[in-house]
Amino acid sequence: MMEQAVFNLIDRNQNFEELLREATEGVDFDNGSIADNQLIPHSTHHSAPVTTQTSLQHLSIEACLSCIQAQSHITGLPISTVAANECVKELSHLLQDHQRNDNEQQKRFAFLVLLLNKLVSEQTLSRTYFIEQLSSKVQDLPLELLWQLHACSAIRLDQYIECIVDRPMVLKKFAKNFSEICSRPDEGHNERKTIKRDVLEVLVRCGYSRPVNTLELNQRLAERSQMILDDTVLDLLKLQEQCMTKRDDEQSPVAHPVAELCQAIRCHPFLDKDIISRFTLRQLRNILCSHPEEFQVTEAIAKQHGEWTYSKAPQSMTSMFTQLLLANTDKQIYTVLQQALQDDTAKVNWHHTLVLVSVFCVCCKEGSSLICGLVSSLLSESFESCRVSYLYTAFLLARQASAERSCDFPSYNQWFKNQFATGSSPYLVSTKTVTFFMDFLNSLVPHEPVHYLKTHYQHRPSVPPKCQELITDYVALARTRIADFGDIPQAGSCGGPSMGQTSQTENQEAAEDVEKSVTAFKKTGLIPQKVLQLRTFRRPYYLRQFLPTLLSTRMLPEVPDSKMNLIDALKSAEKIPLPMYQRYTAACKQELNMLLEGVSIEDMEDMTFDPMDRLTECLDTLPQQLTAVDVSEASYYAETAEKLSLIPGKVSAVLEDLAPRDSQNPSVDFIVIDILEMNSIMPILMKVTDLLLGCYCKTYTLLVSSQRPCTALTEQFSSLLATQGSLHHPLYHRLFTLICHQGDSLSGGHVRSLSSLLVHMSALGKRLPHVKLQTQHGKLKEGEEPDHFTLLNLITRELQHRSGPAMELTLRFCTAVLESFPGDLKAKRDDIVPLSLKQKFCYLQPRLHPETRTEFISALGSQRGSLPTNMAENAGTSSSKSESWSSFGFKDCVPRKQQLDLDEWLKVELRVHSCQDCLTESQRKNYHHWVLYHCHLPQLIQSSEGQNPSSAYRTACAKILNAVLDNHSEPSGRSVQLCPHGVRHGQPGGESGRMGCGLGRDLIQILQELLLVWSTTLQEGTAPPSEDEGCSWLLREWETRLEKLSGQGTGLAMALEVSNQMMVMQSLQPHLLFVDCLWQIPSRSAVKHLTSYINTHLKEHVQDGFCSFPFEVVTVIFQGAMQLYTQAQRSGASAGRVDEVVSAIEDLLVECPLFTVSFLSHWDVLGHQTNPFSILNQLNTIIHKVWGDETQTSCPQADDGALHQAAPETWILIISSMKLLQCRGRNADHLSSLQENLICKLKEFFLEPEIRQCLFEYHVAEAAWLLLSNADDSTEIEDCLKVASSLLSKTPSCLKACTAGDSVLERDILPSLVTRLYPVICFRILLQSECQCVLRQARTDPQLLIALLNMYASLMTLHCHQPITDQRLDSRSGDQQIVNFEFLQSSLALVQGVIQQSSRQNLATVDVATLADTDPELANMILQRL
Repeated sequence: MMEQAVFNLIDRNQNFEELLREATEGVDFDNGSIADNQLIPHSTHHSAPVTTQTSLQHLSIEACLSCIQAQSHITGLPISTVAANECVKELSHLLQDHQRNDNEQQKRFAFLVLLLNKLVSEQTLSRTYFIEQLSSKVQDLPLELLWQLHACSAIRLDQYIECIVDRPMVLKKFAKNFSEICSRPDEGHNERKTIKRDVLEVLVRCGYSRPVNTLELNQRLAERSQMILDDTVLDLLKLQEQCMTKRDDEQSPVAHPVAELCQAIRCHPFLDKDIISRFTLRQLRNILCSHPEEFQVTEAIAKQHGEWTYSKAPQSMTSMFTQLLLANTDKQIYTVLQQALQDDTAKVNWHHTLVLVSVFCVCCKEGSSLICGLVSSLLSESFESCRVSYLYTAFLLARQASAERSCDFPSYNQWFKNQFATGSSPYLVSTKTVTFFMDFLNSLVPHEPVHYLKTHYQHRPSVPPKCQELITDYVALARTRIADFGDIPQAGSCGGPSMGQTSQTENQEAAEDVEKSVTAFKKTGLIPQKVLQLRTFRRPYYLRQFLPTLLSTRMLPEVPDSKMNLIDALKSAEKIPLPMYQRYTAACKQELNMLLEGVSIEDMEDMTFDPMDRLTECLDTLPQQLTAVDVSEASYYAETAEKLSLIPGKVSAVLEDLAPRDSQNPSVDFIVIDILEMNSIMPILMKVTDLLLGCYCKTYTLLVSSQRPCTALTEQFSSLLATQGSLHHPLYHRLFTLICHQGDSLSGGHVRSLSSLLVHMSALGKRLPHVKLQTQHGKLKEGEEPDHFTLLNLITRELQHRSGPAMELTLRFCTAVLESFPGDLKAKRDDIVPLSLKQKFCYLQPRLHPETRTEFISALGSQRGSLPTNMAENAGTSSSKSESWSSFGFKDCVPRKQQLDLDEWLKVELRVHSCQDCLTESQRKNYHHWVLYHCHLPQLIQSSEGQNPSSAYRTACAKILNAVLDNHSEPSGRSVQLCPHGVRHGQPGGESGRMGCGLGRDLIQILQELLLVWSTTLQEGTAPPSEDEGCSWLLREWETRLEKLSGQGTGLAMALEVSNQMMVMQSLQPHLLFVDCLWQIPSRSAVKHLTSYINTHLKEHVQDGFCSFPFEVVTVIFQGAMQLYTQAQRSGASAGRVDEVVSAIEDLLVECPLFTVSFLSHWDVLGHQTNPFSILNQLNTIIHKVWGDETQTSCPQADDGALHQAAPETWILIISSMKLLQCRGRNADHLSSLQENLICKLKEFFLEPEIRQCLFEYHVAEAAWLLLSNADDSTEIEDCLKVASSLLSKTPSCLKACTAGDSVLERDILPSLVTRLYPVICFRILLQSECQCVLRQARTDPQLLIALLNMYASLMTLHCHQPITDQRLDSRSGDQQIVNFEFLQSSLALVQGVIQQSSRQNLATVDVATLADTDPELANMILQRL
C-alpha cells in the first residue's frame, strides 16, 4: 500500500514535458529520423520489423503513459483527450522553441512520434481531437513531421486537410511546404519521394474523386485540394522556366519538375485512371492559360518555327506535355485544346499551346488529324464572323502541325494552296471576306519568317476579279519584305527557304563583279557606277548573287580593307538591305569568336559532318535507343515518337538541295515502278532510302529478339515515310525489288519487318499513293481490276509459286503479313489484306505443310469425302508446326467465299514446274487427292441438285479437263517463265514429252482416277440426259469449248485446241469418245456426235498427211471401238447387244471415210488383231485383190456386190488404192500406167466414168495439198497435174464433177483449206496444151461452160475477198503467191476465149444466178454476145 501511494504521489506531481526531456536524454537517435530508424512499423516504404525497444526506452514510455493516466484522473478527462492535449502542447512548444539545438529537437520529435505510435497501438489517443488541436495551435507544421505523424497513424492526411480547410493561414503554409518539397530533387532521398507520393495521393483523391454525397465540406475540401495542386503545378512550371534560362547551370535543382510530378501521379498504383485523367486535364487547361501576357501573337508567329517545334522546344516542356497526354485519350486532349482556344473570356499562353500542339501531333496517333479538323473549324468560324483572333489561331496551329511533318497534315505550302489558292476555296467568295483575309495577311508581314512570305507570294489567294487590287497590294508588300531578306522569288515557283540557288556560271560572274568593284572602289573611293547599275537594272541578280558574294563570311581584319570600306559605303547609302547586313556582321563576329575562343562540341560536329553523316549517325543509334525504352510504361509510344521525330529534319537536310520543301509531300495519284529504269532514280535518294529501311529492319529485329512490341515503331515509321514525298518512288522500288527479286536471300526477320511495314503503309490509305508496274514492253499490265494498287497488293500479285523456292518465299511473306496486325488494326485486316494474298496463303499453307490441312478443312466446314484409308491418313493432322500461324488461322484469315475454288486452284497448280516443285511425286499425289476429295468434292456434292454424287464427279471431271486444255492452249507469246530445262510448262518439248514440265500429267492421272470413281456411281441402264441423249460427256465438253473458239474466228486457236484434245485423249480411256461407261451401248446419237467431230474438227485440223490421220488418232478411236466390243462380249451380253455395238461402229466407219482410209493405211499395224468389223475386212480384201497381194489371201471374202452403189466405199477404195500405188512410185508415166491398170480392175466393182471422176478429183486434191504443204518442190505437183490432165482429156466431164462441191472427198475427207484451192489446180490443168479438147467441148457444153464460170468466180474470191489465212502462207508475196495477178489474167483469158467461141445457144443456157456471181467483165461479155 505504501508503494502504491508513493507512485500515485509521483504521478500527480510529474511534469510531462520534463519526462519527455529526460526520456530523450537516455535514448540514442543517431540519425534523428524516425523512418531511418524503422520505429514506425506501418510506414509505406519501410516494411522491416520494429526494432526491439531497450529497457530504458520502455521505462520512459511507460513513465509518460503513467503521467497521462494520472493527469486524466486528476482532471476527470478521458485518457485519449489528455494524451492528445499533452502531445499537441509538446509539438507546439518544440516548433516555437528556436533556441534549442537541432539535434536535441530532433530527438524530442522522434521520441514523441514513438510515444504517439504507442498511444495509437493501445487506442489511448483521440486522433480526431489530436488533429483539431494540432491544426488550431500549429500553423506551420513541417510536411516531413506531418508525414511522420501520418505514417505512425497518429493522424490521417485527409482528415488533417479537412480540418485546415477553414484555416486559410494553415492551408497556405501547407501548400507552400508541399510546393517546396516537390521542387527538390528526389535522387538519394527515398523519404522525400515517399512523402511527395503519399501527399499527392491524398490531395488528388480529395480533389478529384467523385463525391458520394453533396456535403458542403466535401465540396470545400475538393476545391482546396485542387487549389493546392494547381498552385503547386504553377510554381513548378515557373521553376521549370527559370531552369530553362539557366540550362547550362549544373546546380539547377530539378530538370523536369512538372513532368516528374505528373508521372508520379500517373504511375501511382492506388489512384484510379478516371481520377488521374481529371487531374491531368485540369492541369493542362491551367498550363495553357498560365501567364498569357508572356507572349503576344506576333512573337508566336516569329518564334514558333525556329524555337517551338517538338525537336527544338526544351525537353522539360515536351516531357511535361507528354506525361499529361498519356493519361488521356486523343479526343479528350482535343476537347481541352479546342475549349481553350475558342474561349473568349480567357487567353492562352502561345508558347505552351504551340508546344502542346507539336507534342500532340508527334506522340498521339490521331493528333495531326484532329488538329486538321480544328483548323478547318477555326477557319470557318473566323470567316463567318470576321473574327481575326480565330484566324490567327488557325494559322498558328496549321504552321505548327505542318512543321512536324505528319502524314495526316500537309506541308504549309500545300495547306495554304489548298485552302486559299484554288478556285474552289470556300472562304474567299466575297469582297468582305477577301478584305478581311488580306488585312490579316498584311498584318503578318512585319513578323513572319521569309519562307512563309514566299509561300503566300508563290500561291497567291484566288479571289473574285473585283478584288484583284487587294492581292496586288499584298504581293507588292510581300515582295518588298522578301527583298529585305536578300531574295526575290518568282511567282508560281516551288521555292522554300533554300530558293535562290545559282548556277556555277552565275556564281563565277558574281565573284568577278565583286573583285572588279572592290578594285574600282580602292582607286576612286566611290561606289562604282557598275554596282549602281546592277542595283537598278539587274536587281534580282544584285540581291541574289552579287550581294551574297560580297558579304561572304570571313574574319574581318583589324584595319578595314577595301572590301570592308565598300560594304560600309553601300550600307551608308542604303544599298544593302538591313537584315542582310546584320546577318553578315553577326556571321563574321561568330567566325571570329570561333577562332579566338574555340568551338563547342555540337558546333564542331555540325561543321565536321555533312547532313548525310548526321543522318547516318542518327539512324545508327536509333536501335539501341529504342531497345532501352521501358515498354511497361504507358509513355512507350510517346518516347518512340520522340526518338523518331529527329529523323525527318535530318532527311530534309540531306535532300534540301535536291527538292524544294513544298514538294516533300507531292499529290500524285500513283507511282510507276519500272525495273529496267532503275538508274533513273537519283543515287542520293536510293542511299537515303536504303539507310532508312536498314535502320528500320535492324531496329525491328532487335525489338523482336528482346520480346518487345514493334507496333509503335512500325506505325510511326510508316507515317514518317509517308511525309517524305521525294522518297516514295525509291522506297516503292526498293521494297518491290527486295521482296519480289531478292526475297530468297532475305532472312525470316527481314521478311517479317518489311511485311509489317507494308501493312502499316497500306493502313494509311490515301496518304500514300498507289503504284503501277511497268512491263518490258512499256505498257502497263491490264487486268480485271484497276491497273494501280497498293504496294502490298502489287507485291503480292508479283510473287510467284511456280517452283519450290518461290512457294516458300511467297508463303513466308503471306504469313508475315497476316501476323502483322496489332489489336487496333485487326478490325481493318479484311480491308488492308488483298484478296490475292489470302488466296495464296490458303493455297500454299496446306500444300507445303500437311499438318495444317485439318485446320483448313475445319475452316471450310466441309465433311471428308470418300477417300481410301491410306489417303485419309495422309491428309494430315494438327501438330506444333502450325503454332506460328494459329493465332489467326484459316477461318479468321479468309472467309470461305474468298478461298480458291476448284477452277482457280487448278489454274494455279498447273503453273507449277514439276522439276522444281518442293514436293516429291508421292507427296504431290497425296496433296492432289486431299484437295479433290476433302476440299472441293464435298462442296460440289452439297451444291448439286439433291446432293447427287454423280453430278459432282461429273462437274469435277469437267473442271479438270478444261483446266488442262486451257493450260496447253496458252499463247506461246505470253510472258511465261521457263523451267530449268528450257520448256514452257504445258507445252511440248524437253524430257517430259508432250506435257512439258508442268503438272498436267499429274492432273490427268487424277482425272483418270476420278472417272473410274464416277463410273461406279452411274447405275447400269440409266438413261442419259434428254438434252444430250446418247452423247458422251467428253465429246460434249470438247464441243462446248470449240463452239466458244469458233465465235472468235481464230483458226490457229481451233487447230491447237483440237490437237490438245487428241493429246489428252491418249491418256484417257478410249471408250469415252463413244460412251461414258463401258457397259453402255453407243446410240445413234452418240455415233452421230462422234462422226460430226471427226468429219468437222479432226478433218480440218489433225491430218498429218494427204487423206490421213496420225497413227495415234486412228489408234485412240479404234481402241475405243474395240473396248466397247470386248466389254460387250466379256459381260455375257446377248448376241443382239454385241451386234448393236458392231453395227454402231460400222455406221461410224461408213460415215467417216477419212478415218476408214487412215485405218486402212495403217492396216499392217492395226489389222493383225481380231477385227469384228466386216466392212474393214471387205475393203482391205478388195484393195489387195485388186493389186494381187498374196499376203492377204487369209482375209475373209468380201461381198463384192454390196459395194456397187456405195459412194463412200468407192472413195475409200480409190484413195486407199492410190495411196498404196503411190508407195510403189511417184513418176508420172509410171502412175499413168498403174492408174489405167487400176481402172481396169475397179471396173469389176464400179462404173468407169465414176472411177475416172474420182481419180481426177483425187489428183486435183493431192496437187492442192502439195501446193500448201510443199510449194517449193514443184516436181510432185507437176506429176499430179500431168496425170490429172490425161484423165481430163479423155473424160471432160470430170471437170464438172470436181467443181460440183458435193463429193465425198471434198465434204468428208479434205480440209476446207485444200478444197478452196480446187479452182487454182483446175485452171493450171486447163492451161496445159493437153486440155484443148476440154475447152473445145466447153464451147458447146452448157454445163462445162457454167463450171468454168463458177471456177473463175471462186478464183477471184480467193484472190480478192477471202485470202487464205494460214500460217504457212503468211510469208508469201509477189511471184510466190498462189494466185498472183499473172495467173489470174491467164485464167481470165482462157475463159474469155471459151465465151468468145461459144455459140449463142450455149451462152443462153447460163442462168441469172451464175451471171450475178461471176466476174462482171465476163458477165458483160456474155450479155454482149447475146
